[in-house]
Amino acid sequence: MKGKPAKLSNFISSGGNGDGGGIGDGSFKDIQPNYSGITSYPHGECTWGAKALAPWAGDYWGNGGQWAASARSAGFTVNDTPKVGSIACWTDGGYGHVAVVVAVESEGRIQVKESNYNGNRYVSNFRGWFDPRYAQGKVSYIHPK
Repeated sequence: MKGKPAKLSNFISSGGNGDGGGIGDGSFKDIQPNYSGITSYPHGECTWGAKALAPWAGDYWGNGGQWAASARSAGFTVNDTPKVGSIACWTDGGYGHVAVVVAVESEGRIQVKESNYNGNRYVSNFRGWFDPRYAQGKVSYIHPK
């Protein structure tokens, strides 16, 4: 995508209170993937799914575990606070994993959409509610500009 990155609100279809949601407000967004033009990540990988769900994410940020550092270097806010529409980034000692947050109840209870979870090479909400702090290593969140 050339030019100024698209705003997150352009890719959120329904639900929630309209402000992107925060911890404990019960917000939910049915974020739909946009697969057009994704050439920087291999089809079916977690990075491909995250880019389809969050087109504002950078190209060539590396494996999932490298995304937080790459995003920080590109000027994105990266912290420990989940927010609907942010990208969850886990560093598990291997390749890591990324997913897009679609619901937040608390820091220890979120839902995500992702690809390549347990070998499922398509985008879906595979886990329902779960605690991201005990999923796949340390978790951080990349927030759109």
